[in-house]
Amino acid sequence: MAGGFRVVGRTDRFKKDFARLDAQQQQAVLECIRDLALNPIPTVRRYHCVSNKRPKVYSLDVFPNHSYKMTIQIEGSDVTLRRVGTHKSIDGNP
Repeated sequence: MAGGFRVVGRTDRFKKDFARLDAQQQQAVLECIRDLALNPIPTVRRYHCVSNKRPKVYSLDVFPNHSYKMTIQIEGSDVTLRRVGTHKSIDGNP
């Protein structure tokens, strides 16, 4: 799927996850969110589907070293931010 998405919402879980991050991590997440509007999404983000159920859930890497990632839910060109955290925590519960 091509980029050019528009963020329309944030889950309560995303808000809690984001609040727990330090300032550098939060800045990296904001940069990742900005990249959602780009077409195509930069390959360094490793944008890919993690759940084929409806609605589909995708993940993006926050840092190039893959230590943190975030998940999003896509409906058309609208995106809801679902989770953000360590790679391991997100893999266990996207």
